[in-house]
Amino acid sequence: MVADVTAAASVEQLFAKIKVEFARVDVLVNCVGQSDRGTIETLTADRLNDLFRVNVVSALLCSQAALPLLKESRGVVVNIGSLAAKVGPRHLGGYPAVKHALAGLTQQMRLEWRTSGVHVALVNPGPLRRTDAGVRYDAQSIDASLPNAARQPGGGTSVRGLNPGWVANQVLLVVAHRTPDLVLPRYVRLLIAIGHLIPRLGDRLLLWMTKG
Repeated sequence: MVADVTAAASVEQLFAKIKVEFARVDVLVNCVGQSDRGTIETLTADRLNDLFRVNVVSALLCSQAALPLLKESRGVVVNIGSLAAKVGPRHLGGYPAVKHALAGLTQQMRLEWRTSGVHVALVNPGPLRRTDAGVRYDAQSIDASLPNAARQPGGGTSVRGLNPGWVANQVLLVVAHRTPDLVLPRYVRLLIAIGHLIPRLGDRLLLWMTKG
């Protein structure tokens, strides 16, 4: 079924069809998203609004529309975040801001919907292996002052690209075990925790792990 998941009316029609055809929803995975490249200095409000609509509003609308069916099945919502939902690296434009917003939305949903038996999780993968890595931003108007590394996966992060199939399997495990929050690769969780406890060190770690 095809729908514009950033438009409330389209989402309502989609889940009305799902209810008629399938009568239930056990799992909703909100994986619609769009990343970005740029600096805060050049980030426009229009661009930030577009990113927010795609990355956050889509998850909100689909989750709200699916909620009645998820309550019946005591199902699971999985929102696909990013390492950028946990840290704010350089040169990612408005992406960290909207992924942080998705992280906050996810936790609030989890706490509010738990009494209905609905579990809400956030999966935060690093960059994925893909055939267009390093060139996918060529069509986007990128500030010429950005280093070439900014075009690379994760903005030039030293974190190795993840196999998409493996990440999908991790999402299934999150559903099965009703895990609240997962960071991939797992070893990055320690670095994130250190950065939150000691912000100055966190900044140094981010600078060390990203090029440019």
